[in-house]
Amino acid sequence: MEHVIQIGVSVDDEAIQKQIMATAEKQIIGEIKKDIEKEIIYKRNRYYGSPPETELTERAEGIVKEWLNENSDKVIELAGKLIADKVYRSKAWKAKYGEVTADD
Repeated sequence: MEHVIQIGVSVDDEAIQKQIMATAEKQIIGEIKKDIEKEIIYKRNRYYGSPPETELTERAEGIVKEWLNENSDKVIELAGKLIADKVYRSKAWKAKYGEVTADD
């Protein structure tokens, strides 16, 4: 005895296509990013075999050095204020300051 069963399957072609496109975009962007990092950012010193240095690191160091040269006085002033504040709040300073005021 045979039975005939009918099954209806609905496939949403547009949703599948959108999902595939989104996944493919992410993968392609990831691969392009890796290629850019390898080709542009990393610079290998071929003569001495040293590890790769990044141009971004060199640029960042240059920017920081330039900023420090321009603002070194401000940095020293702020650091002095912060250190003075820490010392002023310490127990040793309070003990010493208490002794000085007791002598006056």
